[in-house]
Amino acid sequence: MKYIVLITCMLMAASACRQTETSVASAVQQKNNDATVGYKEEIEPIMESYCNTCHAKVTYISNLSTYQTLKAAADSGVLYERLFIKSDMPPAGNPRPAEKDFQMIKDWIKTGCTP
Repeated sequence: MKYIVLITCMLMAASACRQTETSVASAVQQKNNDATVGYKEEIEPIMESYCNTCHAKVTYISNLSTYQTLKAAADSGVLYERLFIKSDMPPAGNPRPAEKDFQMIKDWIKTGCTP
């Protein structure tokens, strides 16, 4: 009986260690997946290539040519809505960013719009 209890305790301890290792590995992987996307390095070049032709002017179209104005559009939800829900930006007939660029913008919004 003593041995059965001892073996059971050892198996439970080994199982707990394995779950902890898996949890730690998952947390590290999640952190790597949530790597911060920065405005200056990643987002600004996308905006300059695809958006600022129209959105650098202060007209009926929102000015999105600076970090502050783009962050305000992201914080209000307008940027996400136009890019990912309505999907009407950029308008038909204009060059579109690659899917990886759209994902980078989505990640930038998700992680707090870092400068």
